[in-house]
Amino acid sequence: IQGLSNYISLSILTGKLSFRELISLDIIVNYLGYRHTSLLYGELRRRLGLVYSVSVFNMSFREACLLYIITSTASYKRVVLVITDKVLNLNKFLTKKMVEEYKKQNINVIKREINDPFKKIDLLKRGWILYGKIITPEEVIKKMKSVTHKDIKNIINKYFRSEYLFTTILEGKD
Repeated sequence: IQGLSNYISLSILTGKLSFRELISLDIIVNYLGYRHTSLLYGELRRRLGLVYSVSVFNMSFREACLLYIITSTASYKRVVLVITDKVLNLNKFLTKKMVEEYKKQNINVIKREINDPFKKIDLLKRGWILYGKIITPEEVIKKMKSVTHKDIKNIINKYFRSEYLFTTILEGKD
């Protein structure tokens, strides 16, 4: 990928989310940007060769969540169009079968992370910070198993719309 790097951040700001909605959003984040199996990596890196990497994160707060997608590229206009298309049409791509697969993937990540005491602390404090109570990894896994394709579609329909999407680009210079 040649040329100057332009740094891109596409973000979605949600309202306050219930625990079930937050878990649903975690699954969406995983689908959009979890390493080489993600929708955006497959499209932007493998299929189009426009980026070296793409990352998707969710910063959660008591009153809102900020999902953001970051990458860098020489072809920022095209990359923004591709990401925007995928994000705004996410319901077309995320099938029931994929939801089940990404639930399993998220659960496996949690199971791996709870072996690291620092990651386990992060998991425990997330519930406290967001909901004022300790939510154990086992409770997170149980809730994740109960999330349905309909729950995911509800989050997508509610927040993955152009009025919630904003883009920031830091253009590379000579």
